[in-house]
Amino acid sequence: MRQITSPSFKLAAFVLAAVATAAAAAAAPTYRIELVPKGNGIVPTSAYAISDNGNIAGYGRLSGSKTTATFLAPHGGKPVVMDGSQSAGSGRIDVNDAGEVTGNHLDHQSVQGALWLADGTLVDLGTLAGCDAFKPLDYTSPGGLNGPGDVLFHLHCSRQGVAIDAPVVWQQGTLSVLPTLGGTHTYSSDLNDAGQVAGSSEQADGSRRAFIWHNGTMTSLGTLGGLNSYGSAISELGHVAGSSSLADGSSRTFLHDGSVMHELPLCEGKRAIEPVGVTTDDLVVGVYGSRQNRRTALIQNGQCQLLTTHLDASGPSWTNLSARGVNNHGVIVGEGDYLGQQRAFKATPIGR
Repeated sequence: MRQITSPSFKLAAFVLAAVATAAAAAAAPTYRIELVPKGNGIVPTSAYAISDNGNIAGYGRLSGSKTTATFLAPHGGKPVVMDGSQSAGSGRIDVNDAGEVTGNHLDHQSVQGALWLADGTLVDLGTLAGCDAFKPLDYTSPGGLNGPGDVLFHLHCSRQGVAIDAPVVWQQGTLSVLPTLGGTHTYSSDLNDAGQVAGSSEQADGSRRAFIWHNGTMTSLGTLGGLNSYGSAISELGHVAGSSSLADGSSRTFLHDGSVMHELPLCEGKRAIEPVGVTTDDLVVGVYGSRQNRRTALIQNGQCQLLTTHLDASGPSWTNLSARGVNNHGVIVGEGDYLGQQRAFKATPIGR
């Protein structure tokens, strides 16, 4: 006997299937978490960045001492210590597919920004920028590195007789100084392979706006109705994740899609995150909580979910996870407490 399905039954089945598909799309994948391996005289304690091909950079403790240094862990390999590195000081450790790394080293009698080329050669960022003779208060602080090898950093020195105190981008031998949006200071945070930079800049009235800089042009991204906004991370598509105040002064996380700034949901219903990275499919990874009780959150498809709730059987030994970076495959790196000791981690989505 042939079964006849009514139109209403078909519609109900379609709606249920659509709801199930949407729920599946919104759910975060399961992650496998593992230690960034130790070796070559260093124990990685914090992973700051991971390239799309799996190179990891961060800092760690030199075996048998309290001294720390910057490391590069090539995909599938053990970490190596970057020559002359110092993990102390401000600035961002970053890495690209070629195995180039930015971080800090000791030079000019202080901690300065550095670029390590793929062959391990150390290049001082002040030298790269062509600074005049360094004075005691001059400094460089790394801010990011992209695939083509462009370097974002803060420069405080005199160059060809002109004093510079601003973020700069070094692109294939050309140095570009980022302007402001009418105020006094600009703060940069990240750059993508297209050479777009995200950050925040002061306006003439002293308020700050998240921005994108590209080829000499500063574009304000606006706010979510409040006075200030801050760009933290930029994807390869030019989408920016950051934070903004609302009209009532409270803070929210945002994702700017190139046209519109969207307010992202609170985590656990009450906490905005500090974004550390955004992928090409608009997965925003960030952190919140105190230093002793840090949480890593994933925001996508209108939901905020905690990394710890999506770990597989590898997860119980880890607590206090604090993400530092994410690549475009959704692999997250950072630091956490592993059996009570701070160690660098890599969390890989399974079946993503």
